[in-house]
Amino acid sequence: LYTFLSNDGKPCYFASNNAQALISSGGNGYLVQGLNTGAIDISVAGGFFFGASMVAYLDDFFIALTPRSRQFQISGINDGTSWNPLDVAINGGSADDLVGLITDHEYLYLFGNRRASVWYNNGAADFPFTPVSGAFMEQGCVAPASIARIDNSVAWLGQDENGANVLWKAHGFIPARISNHAIEAAWSQYSTTADAIAMVVQRNGHTEYRITFPSGDATWVYDVSTGMWHERATFDLPRGVQHAQNQRYHCYSNGVHYVLGLDGIIYKEADGIYDDAGVPIRRIRVAPVLADENKRVLFHRLQIDLQPGIGLDGAPPVGVDPQLMLRYSNDSARTWSSEMMVSAGKIGDTEHRVIFNRLGSGRRRVFEVSTSDPANWVLIAAYLEITQGAH
Repeated sequence: LYTFLSNDGKPCYFASNNAQALISSGGNGYLVQGLNTGAIDISVAGGFFFGASMVAYLDDFFIALTPRSRQFQISGINDGTSWNPLDVAINGGSADDLVGLITDHEYLYLFGNRRASVWYNNGAADFPFTPVSGAFMEQGCVAPASIARIDNSVAWLGQDENGANVLWKAHGFIPARISNHAIEAAWSQYSTTADAIAMVVQRNGHTEYRITFPSGDATWVYDVSTGMWHERATFDLPRGVQHAQNQRYHCYSNGVHYVLGLDGIIYKEADGIYDDAGVPIRRIRVAPVLADENKRVLFHRLQIDLQPGIGLDGAPPVGVDPQLMLRYSNDSARTWSSEMMVSAGKIGDTEHRVIFNRLGSGRRRVFEVSTSDPANWVLIAAYLEITQGAH
């Protein structure tokens, strides 16, 4: 059985009490009550449900944001079919409409365009949710789908009356900035950031907040463990260009990471998979500008410290002798040299070294290394031998 959901081009949201699943799509609410049943459109069930732009579940209640309003509505206890028109609350601390919500640590976070507040269940009989005293944040949300639980907290792409496009993470009930100036400068070039979509993946001790900007055709990843950012992409092999990562949504179930792509395909993400559903993964690492008071520097030798002998075993030509590519720029990454290629070592060649010699000279040198062979690439460090010039 299937049901056609209202579609406004924005993400759907799900909430579950293990017996029922509430879905918001296109401003409407749909309830699924079993594996072999379709979704019931509760937006037309007697007029008691006021619609939903986003949904959540907390303390036995389904919670729905009423579209284009400051209001949210709660269901009957553990019953997504029961909605009382009086079981609503207004986010009175702010005049802006509510655009997003999320539950975390038994709290309900409500996000407006410019401000956010935190509510909790106080057990009152008439309406159980009330604001937490003092938990009012002067940072709203520009992209509702960017709101996500991460590292025992909540993160979101922010906006207030002064500007937008800073990524925040709640420390207690105080927003703390986790993006940086370079990342924010890149985001500010996109035509809009309101369509940003985030997902959180935890693997091998690294918790990653992955935020994709469809209008900017880019995906950025924040690693909580290192505090560092990198860009993730899907490689368009025929055109030789990078696009935003195809996979936008994540689910972890029975020890497996599943990701849903824009093509409607559910993929498995795991160690030991060295391509992107058959498409090469182009890995790029760019060093900062190397300069010495604008004096010429002679670059004799660059050694890349990596895990060697990573070639694949077997007949396929791709990956048997994986290659590391190097190019450099002498004008701060505006123009580039031709690429040079060096083997990273066939399987078993664990003493192999990756060295590039006679690399010319420059005053504002930038090195870039890249790979596309399917292998377990582990880049550790780089060592450079130079001679400083006098002029």
